[in-house]
Amino acid sequence: MYQKVIFLMVFLVAPFLVAQENSKTTLRNLFHSNAYHMDMPYEEETRSERNVGILGGASLVKSLETHAFIQVFSVASQETMDQFKLRRGEISFKGVLTDSADFFVMFDPVKGLSENKTVSGTTIKQFKKDASILQDLGLTFKVLNNKLVIGQFKRPISLEALQSSGALELLERATVVQILGDKRDVGAMVQGEVKTFKLQYMIALFNGEGPNNADLNNQKDVSGMLTFKPWEEAQLYVSVYEGTQGAFNDAQTRYGVGGLWNKGPYVLKMEYLTAKDGSIEKDGWYILGAYSLSNLGVEFLKPVRLAVRYEEWDADTANDVEIHLWTFGGQYFLDEKGASKLAADIFYQDGKGQEKDDLGLMFGFQGKF
Repeated sequence: MYQKVIFLMVFLVAPFLVAQENSKTTLRNLFHSNAYHMDMPYEEETRSERNVGILGGASLVKSLETHAFIQVFSVASQETMDQFKLRRGEISFKGVLTDSADFFVMFDPVKGLSENKTVSGTTIKQFKKDASILQDLGLTFKVLNNKLVIGQFKRPISLEALQSSGALELLERATVVQILGDKRDVGAMVQGEVKTFKLQYMIALFNGEGPNNADLNNQKDVSGMLTFKPWEEAQLYVSVYEGTQGAFNDAQTRYGVGGLWNKGPYVLKMEYLTAKDGSIEKDGWYILGAYSLSNLGVEFLKPVRLAVRYEEWDADTANDVEIHLWTFGGQYFLDEKGASKLAADIFYQDGKGQEKDDLGLMFGFQGKF
């Protein structure tokens, strides 16, 4: 309990200790977050500046922008059913209320679709655990040159989890990130930086029950991520998440460490995450390298990026069941910003214990408007 009290004190006091008010700095002009491509609507720059008139021309929203993000995959492997897959169909709205306040909301109708699952050789149809189409919803405020975010958004646990889905070097995130890091929750977060020490931080309090769920206990989960950026191209981070889940206050902890180096055509990224849910301990890690062919001087290869990732995932460290996975991928960008692209990944899974080996191929199309 005392750890949460300390975290709460830091959450409330830190912004006032490390920041100075600058009334001329708007919310959108503040620093960018520690992740180089945040998958949070409130992080992106406003692309359009059109006024919205309501109630006889009165402008309640200074600017409003809408976006659509579509991903369609084709998946085939030895151990799963071959299928086309509607991976994402996101519709987002972002607006500026004042120089110190923004709002964001994002829906994904694809989340409401059922999916097929093979159990003991039989394919059954089931609804997803999180079938609500509401993804992100909240307000962002400027408080003493810090960002205060209130609503539903991603927990600051993993670097790749905070990376935009549209900017991933491969079609899917690493297994450990999908299971432990890529999670949304309802709460509040302070985001700031200490320029003198080249540090950026995110400190948050959450209900701990995941997205679109009411809290089931009086405890609040605490989460924090501290990032050190010695150079513009490099960053190192540590993260912690501690809380409880459900009416029985089942313990839930997450710890992460990782780094990113991104310079010119090169990307090198690695993370290690460990967790404990109740009495079950789990962990995993990955290392990823990517290279853009744009600098080779060959015209038709300029839109191409290649990537390779090796990862390991252990869902229960008490047994010998593990997944070791190699993924090789290539992406062809259809525009200069890389918003739309074609992609193909080939993966090989080396199963340990009762986990089966698998070999598969994924194709994907992505469009962002």
